[in-house]
Amino acid sequence: MSRIFSLCIVVTVFLSLGIGCNRSQVVPGGIDLSEPRLMTSWSHAEAVLSIAVSSDGERLLTGSADYTARFWDVSSRKELWRFVGHEGAVIATALSPDGKTALTGGEDRKICMWNLESGVQEKCFEAHGAGVLDLEYAPDGSRFASASEDGSARIWEATGALQQTLKNHTDFVESVSFSQDSKQVVTASLDGTAVVWETTTGQKVQTFRKHKSEVWDAVFSPVENLIASASADRTILRWRIRGDTVQTLAPISVNWTGWESLAFSKDGQYFVAANSDKTARVFRTADGAEIRKLEGHTGRIWSVVFDPKGRYIATASGDRTVRLWSVDTGKETGQLGQPNTLVTGVAFSPDQKKAFIFRLDHTLSTWQAAQGAKSLPLGSGDTGVSHFSMDGNTVLVSGPNDTAVLWDTRSGRKIQSFVQVNKFKLAAGAVSPDGKWVAFGETDGTVSLYQSASGALRKRLGKKASPANHVAFSGKGDALAASLSERDAVILDINSGTIRHKLKGHKANILDIDFSEDGTKVVTGSRDGTAIVWNAETGAQIAQIKAKQAITIVRFSPDGNTFLTVDTYGNAQIWGSSGSSAIQLSMPGTTIATFSPDGNFLLSGTMDGSARIWDVDSGNIALELTTLNQTHWIASTADGKIIHNDRIDATPLYWMMDGKIEPFAARQKDQLKTDLLQTVLKP
Repeated sequence: MSRIFSLCIVVTVFLSLGIGCNRSQVVPGGIDLSEPRLMTSWSHAEAVLSIAVSSDGERLLTGSADYTARFWDVSSRKELWRFVGHEGAVIATALSPDGKTALTGGEDRKICMWNLESGVQEKCFEAHGAGVLDLEYAPDGSRFASASEDGSARIWEATGALQQTLKNHTDFVESVSFSQDSKQVVTASLDGTAVVWETTTGQKVQTFRKHKSEVWDAVFSPVENLIASASADRTILRWRIRGDTVQTLAPISVNWTGWESLAFSKDGQYFVAANSDKTARVFRTADGAEIRKLEGHTGRIWSVVFDPKGRYIATASGDRTVRLWSVDTGKETGQLGQPNTLVTGVAFSPDQKKAFIFRLDHTLSTWQAAQGAKSLPLGSGDTGVSHFSMDGNTVLVSGPNDTAVLWDTRSGRKIQSFVQVNKFKLAAGAVSPDGKWVAFGETDGTVSLYQSASGALRKRLGKKASPANHVAFSGKGDALAASLSERDAVILDINSGTIRHKLKGHKANILDIDFSEDGTKVVTGSRDGTAIVWNAETGAQIAQIKAKQAITIVRFSPDGNTFLTVDTYGNAQIWGSSGSSAIQLSMPGTTIATFSPDGNFLLSGTMDGSARIWDVDSGNIALELTTLNQTHWIASTADGKIIHNDRIDATPLYWMMDGKIEPFAARQKDQLKTDLLQTVLKP
């Protein structure tokens, strides 16, 4: 099973959180697994990158960019075990033929072994010099193999003892697959080759060089030692070794982007291939004819498997779900996890009595200490991008047909609609602190300023340049900061419409921008892994911090003395405005974040649709807020305390403790605590 994911994630930023491989450790997100945690969703928090199927087809193991692996029951669609211990994305998974052991491998270079009867981690060790991209057990269960970004594959005894290191490739080894007799493996590499090896000696048998670009996956058929390989050259090749020669069958070519992951049916008559167009195709092995097209995912498919009993095909996707498809019809028959309901906007009211959360499905939830959450739908549309005003009383939301709508969060009343003018992009939108003005970044580099009440265009600010991708109002509302796709940003004077300062210093595109409330500083976060604090009055750099990953979120504290950065892995830090690091947090799956008005808390939105409130001093989660639907809500703490309304009985909820899942009702009576929200929200 190919791991193209290695191209999208570079080296993980490992923070000093003491995260180890024991089950009682604190895991990413500040949650202690020794304490019970409420589960409101079976979904992974981020993309599902790998999938493995049990020998009887009744269980699936998934690995995710949320640092976890999960063990599922196929018939009930429920999670049986959650495995936590990796310090990065879990990119590779495998299940032993006897169904007793699970393997997980990740960007942290480790392979972990898990007991499937108890859920206990049996062993976790550094297996390679770089990320582990693939894992597979030999059919006889005597050994397993791993593939890595370090350019090697390795053969291991079933106990985890190293047997052989296979070195020949000059680039990432994306996949490894055993022959049916367990005597050979084939490896696929970004160097454009696939290599067949003897497992007992580690000797190279044959190098296959027929592809014209990177080889993402190569797998043995269960019969006849036929091999299929998938490449970025848009072909799938079927081939077999005949003595010293390689026999190649007619290529399977397509007119879209390359193939990524392959899996054969147990009888070898069919194979399924994932494509980067979010579909998978089923082919007949004998002649290469396409017989099924599996459509429905909203994200790229990273991994595919065939049910050994021939009932279903399972696909793992960037949309956080695993989907099950009928082998006979190609129709979707089930789903593990839920598609994206991610949070796109969060805000506090100035008096900190309310917390606002807006999701991709256009649901606005308003949380208060006394009443919990009140949710209502705000319009419709494909993206659900949102921008709150500073007081939280208004929110700008993407609407249908390239429109944007400004809503009153208190009443749910539509204030104004904005049609597409000068091709503005809502991703580059902002509402003024007083809610009277709306700004949109334009594709020509200017910023358009509209009156909220009338929808009239007041003026266009700046000069034509590269697209303005992010905009932010100053706390006084007299200036705007805008990022440009060509690595630069500008500070615009709203009254004159002119550029006050050009901010130059990043080496890659700016991904987020924020103005301090007092208007004296601007902070920018970039794909180059840096965040820069600028003097808004002079345009000079005040400080620059460096991370190893792209910085996707930057946000000032209310007093402007500290600022938050979050990178693509969810590694977060709170810095002094001079660039000194104060607090480190692990926030995987975070999509948006903001400080509370008193500066003591952070409110963040996640990929799974929930929101988390973090204690700034400790870096731990204070509350997790979840709206199950428009009438049901629940808030929980990391130590198992909960508060909820009285309408959640119809919603299946579960507790997780030490990776074990148990029904919510079993702990419900002794866990209630009614004043939880008042620890953050003022009464």
